[in-house]
Amino acid sequence: MKKFIELKLRYWAKLILKKYQPAVIAITGSVGKTSTKEAIYSILKKEKRVRQSEKNYNNEIGLPLTIIGSYSPGKNIFGWIIIGFKVLWLLIVEDKNYPEILILEMGIDKPGDMDYLTEIAKPIIGVATLVGSVHLEHFKNREALQAEKGKLISSIEKAGYAIINFDDEGTKKMAEK
Repeated sequence: MKKFIELKLRYWAKLILKKYQPAVIAITGSVGKTSTKEAIYSILKKEKRVRQSEKNYNNEIGLPLTIIGSYSPGKNIFGWIIIGFKVLWLLIVEDKNYPEILILEMGIDKPGDMDYLTEIAKPIIGVATLVGSVHLEHFKNREALQAEKGKLISSIEKAGYAIINFDDEGTKKMAEK
């Protein structure tokens, strides 16, 4: 059931992004994602319609839910049906309040996660905070973790920007991409 929900959310999120075409600012790192997201949001919300990922909505389920503008209903089937109707509404009706900018945390746990997330939402701006040893259990070493997180920077649109923490050697290597 979880895989089915992930596939539906992915499909719906991509349709919504295609319709509304918000600018996507994506943030990755082992630490500092949330505070960076909050700082960017607090500046941009004064001038633009902006949505940021809530809580730890930075994975295969949370990222699409942020794009849709919903919270996870957990195991409540009726909650998932309501989300389906919300998606339908967003796709049929032009929501003038849909965000111009989405600020999305992109967290990874295993190889391939960043590909999955950036395939849903391609960033115009990518931010890399710091690469530590968090979630290292599914990677051969820290360099493999850095390479996976670095895929965010590689996925930025040609006209986009990368903001990289040069105080951290792990993120500094991403500048080559």
